[in-house]
Amino acid sequence: MKVVYLGRYNPSDILSGPEKVARRIFSMHAQENETEFITYFFDGNQHGLWKKLFGYETLASENNGKVVRCGIVSVLFRLMTQRPDVIHIINYERFAKAALLYKRFSKTRIIYTVHGIAAYENSNFKSVPAKYMENDLKTEASLFKYADKIVFLSEQSLRIAESIYEIDKAKCVILPNGIDEEFHSESTKNFDSTELNIVFIGNIERSEKGFEILKDALSSLEIDFKLHVINSGRKGSDGKIFYYESMDTKELAAFLANKHIFISSGSYEPFSLSAVEAMASGLVAIVSGDTGMSRYIDNGINGFVYETIDTQQIPRIINQLQSNRTLLRSISNEAKKIYSTLSWRKVYELYKELYK
Repeated sequence: MKVVYLGRYNPSDILSGPEKVARRIFSMHAQENETEFITYFFDGNQHGLWKKLFGYETLASENNGKVVRCGIVSVLFRLMTQRPDVIHIINYERFAKAALLYKRFSKTRIIYTVHGIAAYENSNFKSVPAKYMENDLKTEASLFKYADKIVFLSEQSLRIAESIYEIDKAKCVILPNGIDEEFHSESTKNFDSTELNIVFIGNIERSEKGFEILKDALSSLEIDFKLHVINSGRKGSDGKIFYYESMDTKELAAFLANKHIFISSGSYEPFSLSAVEAMASGLVAIVSGDTGMSRYIDNGINGFVYETIDTQQIPRIINQLQSNRTLLRSISNEAKKIYSTLSWRKVYELYKELYK
């Protein structure tokens, strides 16, 4: 069974959620099989038209896998050379339309992992030129129509897709993202400290992440706390709020080791890899009902799920944890157990079943 991956490949150690999924699943597959990851010459400032059409270069190699960067025409030639049984479009990129063209004259199966709904994001949260919005709408519609399997990260994400596109639910499967082993390490939390350390991870300029909503919700707290904001695009502090730039996996795992609470206050969060990583690190996750991974939380046992529009539940939950440190410790211990369900090895095994 030969699998070729298509999508955006980031060779650095600081990864977005979709980039991390691509790296981890490809790496796991490359440990056991010969495989290839095909990415594209995205940056128009660095790469001219010739490269974006016909370019080809090797970016990296890993075990039995190779990462190549291709122009759009070269993608087709590369697929014809590799002749994969399965093409896994592992994160959304417009150049993936080349795989749909290849499918027309081959017997390959296409699996598409949906990290977000591009058309929904463009219409509600982003300032995107009309021509790109139309391109995304058509590309996404084609991927949903012609993919043999569509992997959604949550029921929430599937419902949004169904509100825009005609989706064949018989082709759909709900699979989670995984957790790096670094987050499953010994905790250094002080549960008796008078000060609670709260973590928010996300781009604070993106309204759907809910940072301003969280700030307003926390403003009513009269307890001793610090809010640590990661991936904020800034460094420094403002009263009880401390800002940090993005971190790689090891840095983030070390940072979370002595923190108490993680909050996902977004109105649109198809999964939230950060939330499950925080849980594996022993943080008590407080997440909105629109957070895709909320299905892994048993309310009051290993975390908390609140109704998205009722943000005043956030300070109430935090006050409860502040006054009941036995509960804080108990939920922290239960939260850690999520790693046994969502290690990358476990998640990869779910994908392997799709490849068969």
